[in-house]
Amino acid sequence: MKHVTALLRATLLVAIAVTGCRSTRSLPAGAILLVKDNQPSAAFVVASDLPAKVRGDLKTFNDELERSTGCRLPVGRRTEPGLNRVVIRVEEMPWAQDDAFEIAFPEAGTMRIKGSERSVWWALMHILEKHGRITYLLGGNRSNRTWVDYPASAILRVPAREVRFMPSLPVERRFSGSGGINHIEFRQFHYGKTSPAAGSHNIALDIFPAKKYAPDKWPEAILPTIGGKKLFPEGAYTKENVRSGVFSAWSPCFSQQATVDIAVENVLERLRADPSVRCIGLNFGDNGHMCECADCTNACGGKRNSLGYRDYSEPYWKWANDVAARVAHEHADVIFMGSAYREQTAPPPFRLHENICPALCFESLAVYLNDDVAAKRWKLVDEWSRKSTMFGFHDYYPGVYQVVIPKPCFRWQADFYGKMHAKGLRAAGPEMCDFTALDGPRQRLNDALFRDITTDPDAFMENWCAVAVGSEAGRHLREFYRFWEDYWARPELKQTNWYSHVHSIYMPLGDISCTLALRKGDLDHCHALLEMVVALADTPERKVRAEEIMGDFRICRDILTAVFAGIVRPNGSLEDAANAVELLRAVPDADGALKRASAVKNIRLHGGSEVKSSLMRHLSLVTPFLDDAGVKTELAELAADRTLTKEVRAQTMIWLGNGELVNLVPNGSLEDAATANEVVNHKYGTLSQDHSFTGSRSMMIDPPQMWIDFGLFPVSPGKTYMFSCRAFIPEGKGEERLRFLVTPRRATGLNAKYWTFPARRYSSGIWQLVSITFTIPDDKMDTRLNRPDLRIDHCRVRLLPECFEHDGKLYIDDVQVYCLDDLAD
Repeated sequence: MKHVTALLRATLLVAIAVTGCRSTRSLPAGAILLVKDNQPSAAFVVASDLPAKVRGDLKTFNDELERSTGCRLPVGRRTEPGLNRVVIRVEEMPWAQDDAFEIAFPEAGTMRIKGSERSVWWALMHILEKHGRITYLLGGNRSNRTWVDYPASAILRVPAREVRFMPSLPVERRFSGSGGINHIEFRQFHYGKTSPAAGSHNIALDIFPAKKYAPDKWPEAILPTIGGKKLFPEGAYTKENVRSGVFSAWSPCFSQQATVDIAVENVLERLRADPSVRCIGLNFGDNGHMCECADCTNACGGKRNSLGYRDYSEPYWKWANDVAARVAHEHADVIFMGSAYREQTAPPPFRLHENICPALCFESLAVYLNDDVAAKRWKLVDEWSRKSTMFGFHDYYPGVYQVVIPKPCFRWQADFYGKMHAKGLRAAGPEMCDFTALDGPRQRLNDALFRDITTDPDAFMENWCAVAVGSEAGRHLREFYRFWEDYWARPELKQTNWYSHVHSIYMPLGDISCTLALRKGDLDHCHALLEMVVALADTPERKVRAEEIMGDFRICRDILTAVFAGIVRPNGSLEDAANAVELLRAVPDADGALKRASAVKNIRLHGGSEVKSSLMRHLSLVTPFLDDAGVKTELAELAADRTLTKEVRAQTMIWLGNGELVNLVPNGSLEDAATANEVVNHKYGTLSQDHSFTGSRSMMIDPPQMWIDFGLFPVSPGKTYMFSCRAFIPEGKGEERLRFLVTPRRATGLNAKYWTFPARRYSSGIWQLVSITFTIPDDKMDTRLNRPDLRIDHCRVRLLPECFEHDGKLYIDDVQVYCLDDLAD
C-alpha cells in the first residue's frame, strides 16, 4: 500500500505538538468501577479479530490486577450483564504515532480504550499505575516480582476524565545494553519502543545484508577502499558472527551510485517481505574503516570535525538522503535511523530528508563536567536541529557494571533531556550496559522522562525510594543517592585520568580511576546509610529490596577496597613514600576483597574495571619508592605472606629482587637494541627514545593496526605464568583496547592450542601495567603417541590492539614473564 509524504509530515507534527502530553478532560459521569469488594465490576468487550498481542496484553493486565485485588476482569465479545464495559478499539497508526492512546467515556458505564496494537498496552499500564497504584521499580538485572509494589486493594475506580497520551519521544525509546535482561517487569512493564534497527552499528543488516552476501557475494562496487585495496568482509553468515561484529567493522563507499541503488533495492525487498517494518537502520560500521577512494577523499576535502575525526558527513548524509527519498516514493512513512557518530558527527551543508532521524552520539555527563565541552555539544545540537526535522540521541549512561560506583545523576539527566527535547529530540537509546539494584531508579527515571519530559526528578526520586523501601527507610536511601549525585560534581574528579577524556565522544568505559575522588570515610558513611535502610524497611518485600541494594554495595565496596580507592590520589599516583607504605599495609585487605569480589558470579565487570588487573596496576604505583626503608619492610612482610594471591605476592618478590623468581624474557627493558626486536616483534615496530618506562628506550608501534608478537619463552605443561608489560598511548579517543592471545606451542613449532583474553580499554597519556595470568595445559599428546617432539615446551603471547586511529601510536616497554609455580608454598 502506497502512502503520501504528507501523512508522515502530519504524523510528526502531531507527535511534536502533543509529545509528552497526557491531557485530561473531566466528564460529568464521575467514575467507572472496574473492581469492587475484590470482585469484577467491569468486563472487556473486544472484537473477534482482536490482535493476538492485545489479547496477551489483556491477560497480563488481569495477571497484575489479580495480584493487587484478587480478581480478573472477564474478556469477551458481548457485554456481561450487570457489569460496566471496557471497550477496546485497535487502530493502525504510523510508526511515529503508534504510541498514542485515548481513554474516553462515551456514555455512563462505558470506558473506551483506543490505540494501536502497541499502545493499547500503554493505556492498560496507565490504569494499573495511576489508579491501581502498582509501581514497577525496575530494580536491576537480577530483580524479579519483589521489585513490583502491589498494594492490596478491594476496589479499582477510574475517574471519568478523558485521557489523550503521546510520549515525549515517539520515534524510539530504547535501553541499549539491557537486552539480556529477562525479568518480567523490564520486558513488559516499561515504556520502551525499539525499532528493528535499534542498537546496530551494522550496515550489513538492513542495507547490505550479510545474510544475502556472505561469505563471497559482496558487490565490489559498494565495498570501501582501505590502504589502496578493496576490503572484503570475511566470514559466513552466522548469529555468532553478527553478534560479534564480524560484519560491522567497515563502511561502504558512499561515493558510488551503486551504493545508493543496491541499498534502495535491498530496503524495498525488505519492506515487501515484511510490510510491518516501518523503521530502517542506516547505521554504519563501528570504529571507522571509512572508504579512502579518490572520490570519498575528495568529498571529505581533508577536513576534520569538531571531535578530530576525518569528516565524512557530506558523502554519508548525501547517500542517506538519496536512499530515503527514493524509498519514500513507495513508502512515505518509513523512518530511517542514522548515526551522527565519529566521522559523521557534523551536520551536512544541506537539510536532511524529513524521514531521516539522525542519532547524535556523545556522553551527556561530560556536558555538566566541563563548560567548554558543554558549549561545543550544544552548538552541535543546535546545528543538527536546523538540519533535521527530528533527531535522536545515543548516550553512554553506565552504572555499577562499568564504573563500579553508583552514577545517579538524576537532575542532570532530567535537565539534559528536557533541553534536548526542546531542540527536536524525538528518539533516544542510552547505553545502560545493564544495571543493578544499587543503580536505583536510573533506568526507571529514563523511562519516565521518555514518556513525559516534564517529569520532576526530585519528586520522582522521593516517591521511588519511599515505595521501594518505605517512607522512613526511603529518607536514608535518598540521602545515599544524593551523596553519589554530589560525588560526580566533586572537583577532585577533574584530576583523574578518567576525566582527561572529557572531550572524547564518550568517557572511557571500565576506567576505574573515576573512583579515585573518594575520600577516607566515604564508604563507611554510605554503608551506615544503607544499614539504616535495611533496619527501617517496613515490609518483608521492602526488606528484601533493601538487602539486595546493600548486597550490591558490599560487592562494590570490596572492589573499591581491592583497588585502593581512598588511598591512591585522584591523579592516579602516590604522594610520597608514606603514602606508598599506607598502600602496602592495605594489601592484605585488598587481596581479601579481591577474592570476595572475584567469587561473585552474577556481577559482570567490563574493561579496565576488572578487579585483579586494577589492583595490580595500582600496586605498581609504589615503584618510585622502592628504595625507601619503610617500603622495603612492608614488601618483605607481603612476600612472606603465603595467604596472598600468587600474582600479588609474586610482584612484591620481584621488586625485592630475592632471586626466587626469574624473568624469562631477556632484555625485557629493551635497552639492548640488538635484541629488542626479539622481545617485541612487529613489522611496524621501531625502537624509540620518545617515551620509556624503564631505561631510555621502548618499542613504538606505528600504526598499531595489527597484532604484536612477543618473543617465545620456555614453559612447562601444568604450570602457571604471569605475563606483563607496560603500555603507553600518547593520544587516544577513549576507545582504544588491548586484547591478548596466548598460544602454547610444541617442540615442533606447531601451535598446541590458543585462547584469548577479553579486550580491555586503556586510557591515554600514562604508562599502564598490562598483565595476564595463564596456565599451560597438559594435553599428554607427546606421551600418548610416544612423540617427545609434540611436547608443549614454549609459548607465544600476542597483543591485539583494537579501535586505534590510523595515525595512532602505541609504545611497549618492560616486558616480563614469570613462572608463579617457582614461588615456595
